[in-house]
Amino acid sequence: MATLDDILEPGPAERLATGFVFTEGPSWHPDGFYYFVDIRRSLLFRLRPGQTPEVVRSETGEGNGTTFDLQGRLVICEGGNRRVSRMAADGSVAVLMDRYQGKRINRPNDVVCRSDGCILFTDPCLRIPLADKELVHSGVYRIMPDGVLYVANTRQAQYIHAIELDAAGD
Repeated sequence: MATLDDILEPGPAERLATGFVFTEGPSWHPDGFYYFVDIRRSLLFRLRPGQTPEVVRSETGEGNGTTFDLQGRLVICEGGNRRVSRMAADGSVAVLMDRYQGKRINRPNDVVCRSDGCILFTDPCLRIPLADKELVHSGVYRIMPDGVLYVANTRQAQYIHAIELDAAGD
């Protein structure tokens, strides 16, 4: 099995940009740039190494985790908007999910796209006023079944679950 040293060349870290409030969700695009968000300012940035970061979307609803789908479109967890959306190359935004069983999801946080197109995201129930909560549980959600789902709890009792999914996604 390959180790991190087999994949990356060790070396010193380099600061690419600064001057943000609370950054999250970096994703590298094969065209040579990063996307990342400034959660507190609800801004999505594109950063080409050696250049100044540019705002590509405002009003991200406290955007957090990002990834790319198989077509290269950016998928972003919009915690404050309580939804997961997808941004096309032209900047148009489509909501992928904002409800589960008719109830608004909580604050989607992290997201990943598998090689088969399956999109998985976490939805903790933190930072939602009790009166606004429609789902009383934290959850992990997916679009498309198959395979194994890994769930990491990084709070008090830290652990990782590996959950096998059947063809129906159960």
